[in-house]
Amino acid sequence: NTLPKAVDTSDGFFRRWTIVEFDRPLPPSNLVAELHRVIIDEELPGLIRWAVEGAMRLVANNGAWSIPHSSRSAIESWRRESDSVSAWYEERCCTGPDVWTSTIQLYEDYIAWCRRCGERKVSQTYFGRALTGRGLRNSKRDDRRGYNVSLTLY
Repeated sequence: NTLPKAVDTSDGFFRRWTIVEFDRPLPPSNLVAELHRVIIDEELPGLIRWAVEGAMRLVANNGAWSIPHSSRSAIESWRRESDSVSAWYEERCCTGPDVWTSTIQLYEDYIAWCRRCGERKVSQTYFGRALTGRGLRNSKRDDRRGYNVSLTLY
């Protein structure tokens, strides 16, 4: 299974997810028919105790969930794979005090990169926000807006 591409790459979006990876295949010989019946008939008291202990831990942690490292890693990986602006930026851009490129030129290059790489493009507004979110400052030169970024040559 694969995770879907996320259009929203904000902290607010990704902090709402917990990914539980099931990466160990279960051999057919280990499958239990009517597993739900076995659990109810043989393990229900243990499951209830486990749920109550978990609820007590949640209350003790002021409602904060314990997120396993494997889940945090999976979310970060998903986030990187979904963020076409960051991928484009890492591949195509260099920053410096003496360089400057207009927002329109950057966005046109980004669109071309998305077409070439099969990525879904974001709107120009979101693109600008993503660049600003990377710590870049938008400035004006000759009545055009842009960033202290240069594009690398192919």
